[in-house]
Amino acid sequence: MSLAYDGGPNVEGVADARIIGVVTDEVARVEVVNSAGRAHRVAITADRGFAYVVPPGELKRGIGPVAVVAFDSEGQVLDRQATGIG
Repeated sequence: MSLAYDGGPNVEGVADARIIGVVTDEVARVEVVNSAGRAHRVAITADRGFAYVVPPGELKRGIGPVAVVAFDSEGQVLDRQATGIG
């Protein structure tokens, strides 16, 4: 997983934030969890990649992505990685 963003140092000052990554075949679902507790489901491409653009409105309100969570086909958490922002 990789997080890139412009601005800061506070979330409100971030103008653009994106998360990209690649998952293994056992991952059935990826979600980005924000600091308000909302989970955004992220599409996984045929080559197992994913990308998520953080909504600018959330950033302006100080809501940033705090974690990326990978789930298996049974809905069990396989991995959770903190983003270091939010």
